[in-house]
Amino acid sequence: MKEKLQKARDALSSIEDDFRDFPNPSECVRDLMQLRNGKALTIIDSILSELDSSWQPIEIAPKNGTEILGYMKPKKVELIWFFAASSATQNWLDTNGKIVNPTHWMPLPEQP
Repeated sequence: MKEKLQKARDALSSIEDDFRDFPNPSECVRDLMQLRNGKALTIIDSILSELDSSWQPIEIAPKNGTEILGYMKPKKVELIWFFAASSATQNWLDTNGKIVNPTHWMPLPEQP
């Protein structure tokens, strides 16, 4: 993931270089900002789509009751969600209400 973020930083830096290359920036600011925003959004969308389709550390998973796919060692994938009745009672649960200990997660795919 660090490589993807560095790639995004490099791309955004090149956008700033594009701005400096304009001979008369005051005449092109609006067009450049549209170009810059378009490129940035494309880069961000690409990164987000890759992140959405890859396993991520469980520490950054949503803890608001959202159902997600959880990966538990060894080689077990289940539908899970985070349950927090109180600060003392917080656990990842499977669909049967059993406590599980996932190491990674990913969002559910879109329904067919």
